[in-house]
Amino acid sequence: MRLLNPILENFFKDEAERKKVITVIIPSFIIQSLSVLLSFGISIILAHGLGVSDYGVFTYVFSIVFLVVNLSSAGLNILVVRETSSLLAAGKIQLLSGFFRWSTLIVLTACIVLAIVLCVLTYYCHIMPDESYTAPMLLAAISIPFYGLLSFYTSFLRGINKIVFSLVSESIVKHITFFVAIVAIYFFVKKMALIDIIYINTITFVISALAGLVILKRSIALKNETAYDTKVWWGKLGSLFLLNGLLGIESRIDMIMLGYMKDPSQVGIFSAVGKIAAFLSFFLMTMNFIIAPIISKWNTLSEKQQLQKMITKSIRWVMLLSLPLFIVIVVFSKPILYFFFGKDFEQGQSALIILSCAYLVSIMFGPVGNIMTMTGNEKYYTIFTFCSIVITVILNFILIPSMGYNGAAIATASSIVFWNTGLYIVTKRKLGISAWIFG
Repeated sequence: MRLLNPILENFFKDEAERKKVITVIIPSFIIQSLSVLLSFGISIILAHGLGVSDYGVFTYVFSIVFLVVNLSSAGLNILVVRETSSLLAAGKIQLLSGFFRWSTLIVLTACIVLAIVLCVLTYYCHIMPDESYTAPMLLAAISIPFYGLLSFYTSFLRGINKIVFSLVSESIVKHITFFVAIVAIYFFVKKMALIDIIYINTITFVISALAGLVILKRSIALKNETAYDTKVWWGKLGSLFLLNGLLGIESRIDMIMLGYMKDPSQVGIFSAVGKIAAFLSFFLMTMNFIIAPIISKWNTLSEKQQLQKMITKSIRWVMLLSLPLFIVIVVFSKPILYFFFGKDFEQGQSALIILSCAYLVSIMFGPVGNIMTMTGNEKYYTIFTFCSIVITVILNFILIPSMGYNGAAIATASSIVFWNTGLYIVTKRKLGISAWIFG
């Protein structure tokens, strides 16, 4: 703590805030960082064990699973965090118990219904672009209700201020369980079959959801006597549905469109490229995680000068740390892809450079999204997220048929640049804050 205090004093003048960073935010970040590394390790093993085509199928079907789960609980997870925190602070434990049961029923029902719809469309309507996707998609759909519950328990734990515990089941239990299982198969069984890997991944969702429930039950004692305010809850849920739904679509639209227009191997290459390029956002994620609370506070107190200094300093530190990594990735893009994923992935070199440049631009604009959400300007976040999705879809339709994963990379990069530029302009005009490295 003594070593960290001099560093944190540059950003947090209040002792209580520095203590929160050390006891909550930094441990949470460490867990998330471990989760990112485990996820990257899982991708490497699957790419080598399954091969580029089957790895592409695996990535594609679970991108759809993610999208379905996100749509099933669109807005609900945000509502859970806000409502549980509010009800707990007010001491309304009976309402909190009622809200837990109501929201559990909502997410479970929505996930089961959409999973069944997905299976019907896959099996009877043949919506998959290729037969190779059909059986994996039907099996992967089984994980949707468990994935939904896992995400819900994570949000509930965040709402009752168990931030570190909220990350354990989703970020640690799931990834470690899956990582250990596929490492054992890769080194001892030798032969890795796609269907078996999907079975194992589904089992890890079940285990993680159960772990999340156990952690939740031990973190708070909910009463058997319940009270409900469903009219209010439905009203709040409706206002949050759009933004959360858009964020889910935005994060997977490039992968899904590429899979529909091209063969699975292209999806596999694009997924590997995205995993490596995403490392450039590591320090930006760290900054966002640490400064988010203080943005809201200083904005409320109208401390614009302090806020501007902190944001500018943060962006420059992130750039200082990220630029060497960017140079390494761009200069050694082909050897990096070969080293981590194998020879079949080397051809993703151009896509990796394109996405890396987009992430660098994102770093230069800093925490524009965080500033919007922490200062009550979520509507602009929603507007530009919607517009970036439209740009991605249009460019994907134009570029993927002729350019494949390189076209998808250009589309994604363009939407990243548009989103950051647009929110920078809004931040400057609405708040008088320059979220820019030269601000």
